[in-house]
Amino acid sequence: MEIKILKVEDKMVRFSVVGEDYTLGNLLQNALLDDERILGAGFYISHPLSKELVFTVYFKRKTSFKNAKKVILQNVEKIKNQLLDIKNEIVKKAGE
Repeated sequence: MEIKILKVEDKMVRFSVVGEDYTLGNLLQNALLDDERILGAGFYISHPLSKELVFTVYFKRKTSFKNAKKVILQNVEKIKNQLLDIKNEIVKKAGE
Protein backbone atom coordinates (compact mmCIF):
# COMPACT_ATOMS: atom_id res chain seq x y z
CA MET A 1 0.00 0.00 0.00
CA GLU A 2 1.24 3.46 -0.89
CA ILE A 3 -0.32 6.81 0.05
CA LYS A 4 0.15 9.86 -2.17
CA ILE A 5 -0.98 13.36 -1.20
CA LEU A 6 -2.47 14.87 -4.34
CA LYS A 7 -3.88 18.22 -3.22
CA VAL A 8 -4.19 20.24 -0.01
CA GLU A 9 -6.39 23.31 0.42
CA ASP A 10 -7.78 25.18 3.46
CA LYS A 11 -10.76 22.87 3.87
CA MET A 12 -9.89 19.94 1.61
CA VAL A 13 -7.38 17.14 1.27
CA ARG A 14 -7.12 14.76 -1.70
CA PHE A 15 -4.99 11.65 -1.51
CA SER A 16 -4.65 8.33 -3.25
CA VAL A 17 -4.23 4.88 -1.77
CA VAL A 18 -2.42 2.56 -4.17
CA GLY A 19 -3.11 -1.15 -3.81
CA GLU A 20 -6.60 -0.95 -2.31
CA ASP A 21 -10.14 -1.17 -3.64
CA TYR A 22 -13.77 -0.55 -2.68
CA THR A 23 -13.52 -2.55 0.55
CA LEU A 24 -11.19 -0.08 2.23
CA GLY A 25 -12.76 2.84 0.40
CA ASN A 26 -16.25 2.17 1.73
CA LEU A 27 -15.02 1.55 5.29
CA LEU A 28 -13.03 4.79 5.36
CA GLN A 29 -15.71 6.85 3.67
CA ASN A 30 -18.37 5.74 6.15
CA ALA A 31 -16.11 6.46 9.12
CA LEU A 32 -15.22 9.90 7.79
CA LEU A 33 -18.85 10.79 7.08
CA ASP A 34 -19.72 9.98 10.71
CA ASP A 35 -17.11 12.47 11.96
CA GLU A 36 -18.67 15.80 12.95
CA ARG A 37 -15.55 17.71 11.81
CA ILE A 38 -15.99 16.55 8.22
CA LEU A 39 -18.37 18.12 5.75
CA GLY A 40 -18.04 15.42 3.11
CA ALA A 41 -15.85 12.56 1.97
CA GLY A 42 -15.82 10.45 -1.14
CA PHE A 43 -13.62 8.34 -3.34
CA TYR A 44 -13.41 6.93 -6.80
CA ILE A 45 -11.40 4.33 -8.63
CA SER A 46 -10.49 5.55 -12.10
CA HIS A 47 -10.65 2.07 -13.65
CA PRO A 48 -11.91 -1.29 -12.32
CA LEU A 49 -8.52 -2.90 -12.92
CA SER A 50 -6.69 -0.04 -11.25
CA LYS A 51 -6.08 -0.69 -7.59
CA GLU A 52 -5.93 2.98 -6.64
CA LEU A 53 -8.49 4.87 -4.57
CA VAL A 54 -8.60 8.63 -4.91
CA PHE A 55 -10.11 10.13 -1.76
CA THR A 56 -11.32 13.68 -1.24
CA VAL A 57 -12.14 14.88 2.27
CA TYR A 58 -13.84 18.23 2.92
CA PHE A 59 -13.62 19.76 6.39
CA LYS A 60 -16.22 22.06 7.96
CA ARG A 61 -13.55 24.49 9.11
CA LYS A 62 -10.27 25.73 7.73
CA THR A 63 -7.63 23.26 8.86
CA SER A 64 -3.92 22.73 8.48
CA PHE A 65 -2.63 19.66 6.69
CA LYS A 66 -1.24 18.42 10.02
CA ASN A 67 -4.69 18.60 11.62
CA ALA A 68 -6.42 17.11 8.58
CA LYS A 69 -3.99 14.20 8.69
CA LYS A 70 -4.71 13.76 12.41
CA VAL A 71 -8.48 13.61 11.81
CA ILE A 72 -8.11 11.05 9.02
CA LEU A 73 -5.76 8.91 11.11
CA GLN A 74 -8.18 9.01 14.06
CA ASN A 75 -10.86 7.59 11.80
CA VAL A 76 -8.52 4.88 10.52
CA GLU A 77 -7.82 3.97 14.15
CA LYS A 78 -11.59 3.85 14.80
CA ILE A 79 -12.01 1.36 11.94
CA LYS A 80 -9.12 -0.71 13.25
CA ASN A 81 -10.68 -0.87 16.73
CA GLN A 82 -14.08 -1.86 15.31
CA LEU A 83 -12.49 -4.69 13.33
CA LEU A 84 -10.59 -5.86 16.41
CA ASP A 85 -13.87 -5.88 18.37
CA ILE A 86 -15.48 -8.03 15.67
CA LYS A 87 -12.49 -10.38 15.65
CA ASN A 88 -12.56 -10.73 19.44
CA GLU A 89 -16.28 -11.42 19.44
CA ILE A 90 -15.88 -14.12 16.78
CA VAL A 91 -13.04 -15.73 18.73
CA LYS A 92 -15.15 -15.60 21.88
CA LYS A 93 -18.18 -17.17 20.18
CA ALA A 94 -16.04 -19.86 18.51
CA GLY A 95 -14.75 -20.92 21.92
CA GLU A 96 -18.22 -21.43 23.39
